[in-house]
Amino acid sequence: MKKVLLFSILALIVLPFVPVSSQTPVENSGPVEVSPSVLKTAEWAGFDYKGTLDKALAGEPIAIQNFIKFHAVVDGSEGIKHGVTCLELIPIVGDQAFAIASLNVNPKLHKLLLDRLMLAQGRTKKEALRQSMTNWAPLTWSVINGKGFPVYEVEGQVPPDVQQKMLEAEKLRETNEIKKD
Repeated sequence: MKKVLLFSILALIVLPFVPVSSQTPVENSGPVEVSPSVLKTAEWAGFDYKGTLDKALAGEPIAIQNFIKFHAVVDGSEGIKHGVTCLELIPIVGDQAFAIASLNVNPKLHKLLLDRLMLAQGRTKKEALRQSMTNWAPLTWSVINGKGFPVYEVEGQVPPDVQQKMLEAEKLRETNEIKKD
């Protein structure tokens, strides 16, 4: 009985000094959250994470696609942290650009991306991204759910910016810069 009482008192004294979270800090120097543990894994894998992220932020389709494909390298909490970065990337590069870059990725990777983006919605600090993706990224949602890029029924209904992105994606496919997995 004395041991239990002593342990309880000791726990009450020591408990306030124990850190609540063991998560690694994140770098928020840019427009998206980047985890140091993901950077370390990328370095180990020989993937230029920051360079690819910079190119993806500039809207380069190949960089966005390579960033998506990096999900195949990370797992566990690092996969979710990379998911947060990808989730926060979507509104910056645009739903259309992210969806187009996602088109030619392996369907298994679509499933993984979908799972991670949904988990990332609970971890992002950006409240607007916690809403359903069908509200703020419907094209990406359609592509990663295996429905493909939405087809406009009547010719001429495709917005000019979407037409341009679709043409760019087609040119990339023709030149084999985007390879199917």
